[in-house]
Amino acid sequence: MILTALTASMFAAEPQLPQMSDKTAWLGYFVGWEEKDFDFGIGADGEVLMHPKDKGKRGSHKEFSIRYILQEEIKGKWVTRQLLEEKGLESTSEKGLDPNKPVTINTSFTGDTKIEWVHVLSRGAIVLKPKVLEKTTENPVGENVVASPIVVDGRLIIRSDESLFCFGK
Repeated sequence: MILTALTASMFAAEPQLPQMSDKTAWLGYFVGWEEKDFDFGIGADGEVLMHPKDKGKRGSHKEFSIRYILQEEIKGKWVTRQLLEEKGLESTSEKGLDPNKPVTINTSFTGDTKIEWVHVLSRGAIVLKPKVLEKTTENPVGENVVASPIVVDGRLIIRSDESLFCFGK
């Protein structure tokens, strides 16, 4: 299984994270970081925006929209997992504008996959650290199963095209 994180255009989830309401420029955002060359924010809906700055101020209306995409290779084909609408975005991080605190967001995708994304501001750049928390639909056998699995003495027996597998003690 190969997982990749990509950047792309829009994000289509309902708002699920708390949002700041005390800073007008950050209204609707969960967290934001103000830097010399850019502002970086994660919206309450999970959309991530980077606003370039010119001479310390947000320039024109140009911004970069970033979203989380989970792709995995299954039997030689790439499958894109969808973010779940309910409980798709969660965080234990506090909302706000503190650049000294890493921000952790957990995302839940179809295929029973949960990914933790840690966002860290380091030397004027955003560092993104994804980590697989849960993956329950992976095929651990790696071969085509050609018969129904059976249980014998507390062990699971599975026959594939080329092998016989036994799981248990």
